[in-house]
Amino acid sequence: MKFDAALTRQLVARARSENTTVHGALCSAVVRAGRMFSQAWRQKPVRVLSNINVRRDTGVGNSSALYFAAGITPVGPENTEEFWPLARRFTDALPAQRSRRALQFAAKAMTQTVLQGLDVKGAQQFLAQGMPFEVIISNIGRLNFDGRLGDLHLRSVWGMSLMTGCDDEQIVGVVTLNEQLHMTYTSQTSIPSLLPAIEQLLREACHIIA
Repeated sequence: MKFDAALTRQLVARARSENTTVHGALCSAVVRAGRMFSQAWRQKPVRVLSNINVRRDTGVGNSSALYFAAGITPVGPENTEEFWPLARRFTDALPAQRSRRALQFAAKAMTQTVLQGLDVKGAQQFLAQGMPFEVIISNIGRLNFDGRLGDLHLRSVWGMSLMTGCDDEQIVGVVTLNEQLHMTYTSQTSIPSLLPAIEQLLREACHIIA
């Protein structure tokens, strides 16, 4: 799914005016949309895993590798927050999760686990116990180029799209290119109509009539 530039700009502006971010708005929309169509999500805490960009902290620039950590924010079934307060819940939780101390702790734990040797089953157990989630929302953010490479013009970028092997995982990938937000959805047990519902919730939150 691709948002047009007008919707993307309005989402950025409204999120800023609500003292949150586009990522916070996306997290709020995903949880609320998922609970519209998934009985399981309505009956249990939904743990949202946000990928955290650590390139600046590690000083690696634009080198090609996976430089990210993970922050997990649960939303209980009793939660009745409106759209923007829920969005702020996510952005308020992330600073502590992306602190240098938290990143060092996570890196140490990951290193110790890998050095012990992991088979496929062990890796799945590590993810289930160390990074439990119902949904990953991986927001790469705004790409810092206009998509032009010589005579070529890159019009769209899609991702991330992956599977970790965890049960009932839902993966939402987000990236913005040329002022247009692009969103992908990957799951072996997909929630019907999730992406259209996310878009509709974001439009309503920004007071935009489709």
